[in-house]
Amino acid sequence: VYLEKTAQLRRKVIGALSYPLVILAVAVLIVIIMMVKLVPIFEGVYTRMNAQLPPPTRLLISLSHVVQDSFLLIGLGVLGAVVFGYLGVQTQRGRRLFDRVKLSLPVFGSLIRKAVLARTCRTLSVLLSAGIPLLEALETVAGGICGNKVIEEALAAAAEGMEHGGTIAGTLRRTGEFPSMLLQLVATGEETGTLPAMLARAAGYYEQQVDNVVATLSTLIEPVMIVFMGGIAGSVIFALYLPIFSLGQAMRGGIR
Repeated sequence: VYLEKTAQLRRKVIGALSYPLVILAVAVLIVIIMMVKLVPIFEGVYTRMNAQLPPPTRLLISLSHVVQDSFLLIGLGVLGAVVFGYLGVQTQRGRRLFDRVKLSLPVFGSLIRKAVLARTCRTLSVLLSAGIPLLEALETVAGGICGNKVIEEALAAAAEGMEHGGTIAGTLRRTGEFPSMLLQLVATGEETGTLPAMLARAAGYYEQQVDNVVATLSTLIEPVMIVFMGGIAGSVIFALYLPIFSLGQAMRGGIR
């Protein structure tokens, strides 16, 4: 049951994050194709007409030249950035920075944090219910189960604080990485001896929150991304056709 819940939660988060990334990749590909194939055609037409181009069109043509002249260099730069980022994430410092950035993302950062907290609470609840001592359970979860280096380090700090006589709720609160609702449930479970049950309840709460956020994002992201793609393509088309709006003036300039 634990593995099924973990896998289901992971699928939901990946599904919510993959859709906008795919749409963004498609939008970038469309813009590159327009820059390489479409813009030069219009540039040749306007050059033969000796047309006076407005600033948006001149900017678009300049960007097209940059893309065409440096396409290989840009591709190598993107590939190098991906490789450098991948190698950087393999280090402790790079992974910590990457996970911190994920938690700070607008909209999606909250979703990722809720998913991480759900997995953390669910795992701790299972371990404690199986009779694992609290410190050992915290160290186990902090050893890489959470899927986020920031939360794992906060759990490790909490475990270290408990070794010096602190309560689990108090040590978690000092890390500043856990919401008040979770801290209250942990404090209640610690005082009443029902910590595994309280953690299971917290896990269920955050799993429900993830379901709600994913459902909301699924409803809102599609129209937002359609408007986004339409805005990008429409901006390029508008800049290309802007001189045609004053076609008569462009033709008179060609006659002179």
